Amino acid sequence: MLQDVKEDWMRYSVPMIASCLKALSKKELISNWENALLILGAHAFVHVKYGDPKNEVLPVVGDLEQVSDIFMNAMTGSALAVTNNWCTADVVQPKTDDVFEYDKYKGVNSDILSAGGISGIIVSGRAEDGSTFASAQVSMQTAALRIKQAKDNFCEMMNKINRRLNGSSYLPHSANENIPRFTFPPVDLSGSKSFQDSCMKLWEKGMVSNETLLQTYGYDMGQEVERRKTENQNGTADVLVPPIANSSSNHDETGKSGRPT
Repeated sequence: MLQDVKEDWMRYSVPMIASCLKALSKKELISNWENALLILGAHAFVHVKYGDPKNEVLPVVGDLEQVSDIFMNAMTGSALAVTNNWCTADVVQPKTDDVFEYDKYKGVNSDILSAGGISGIIVSGRAEDGSTFASAQVSMQTAALRIKQAKDNFCEMMNKINRRLNGSSYLPHSANENIPRFTFPPVDLSGSKSFQDSCMKLWEKGMVSNETLLQTYGYDMGQEVERRKTENQNGTADVLVPPIANSSSNHDETGKSGRPT
């Protein structure tokens, strides 16, 4: 999943999320706290007390059962509960007034953005955190450095795991140079267009493969091959002919040039 060919945002999202895990865990903790309070608040109950306030006469079990039936009927059906002056009832409910009193996510959202080195204006389009479009470019460069650092840390961890597994007793041993090494493509969030143009020039000179060119533009080589095979079989390739194959310099048997009718 990490090494396969994928779109740029998918390939960069894994190391980006790795650098934001600490802030994301804090956000998850706030969410769990809010859910716990709401669930606890939904479990409010009525506490009914019955008996002589002076403790001179204690009620028997039958009296308590009758009081229980009175209040139960009042809460589920009848709107009237009649008791004597020995009976009191209170609703016991946790205090949930401060659950949404403050924006607890505002600070942690800034932590997530700063962990990835991203300016808030890039994500939300608003400059509430003081971001400007002038700082956005610097922010993107910082994000690229953070991504590279996170990817290097991940690769180092996976390489250590592979070396450790290679030395275990239940796997066959391999030479150190034969142990697979984790690598990621380079990240350039600002110069992807120039990088694609350079790759296209190298491809035209025959110095890079078709797969490398497609990867540069974010396409899957295997998927494109299967699609071309399907187009050749169902006749789509005969209808949608690329213009370069039918330019004015190319003539068919009748002497005509251009695309087929």
